[in-house]
Amino acid sequence: MEIFAANREILIALLVKLGIIASLASLLTRSQTFRKTLFAEERETAEKLTLIRFWGLPLCVGVVIRGAGVGSGTINPFAAFDLSLEGTFIAGLLGGTVVGAVVGGCVGMVALLQQQEWAAVALYPALGLFSGLLRNSRPGKKRSGTSRPSFSSTWSFPSSPGSSSARAAGSSSSFSVALAWRP
Repeated sequence: MEIFAANREILIALLVKLGIIASLASLLTRSQTFRKTLFAEERETAEKLTLIRFWGLPLCVGVVIRGAGVGSGTINPFAAFDLSLEGTFIAGLLGGTVVGAVVGGCVGMVALLQQQEWAAVALYPALGLFSGLLRNSRPGKKRSGTSRPSFSSTWSFPSSPGSSSARAAGSSSSFSVALAWRP
């Protein structure tokens, strides 16, 4: 129990973040427009703008609220309201590369303008782009005429590094990893 007592502020901030993201997801899934846009496989520009508006605006508000708590203290009491890192990643997973990068760019610009966070301008769009690429490379997505990547590797480790009998006998244990995406 000493572990929880020492990190009480971090645990409370994580629980608040979890509550905020759950309530945001609950509110958004009640909207018929958001659900229709979310479940569309191929999105047009208007639908992408809808996703950017629905997901990016709450993230930008969270950055503004976090900026209001910056003061002379060591711990920002409003840091839990900033879901920019998690939200940008989710935006890319839900909307793809364009939505993730634009939401990340909006959040990064708000962080730059309010708190002079220069790294946010590059970090958040890159994160949204990366998560959008993860969405586009998922195994269940139908692609015509392309092959799926596969990876296979085998590693050998000594069974017990301190044992002289294991070194003399040359015994080792092997570990295999094989990843294959099939249509």
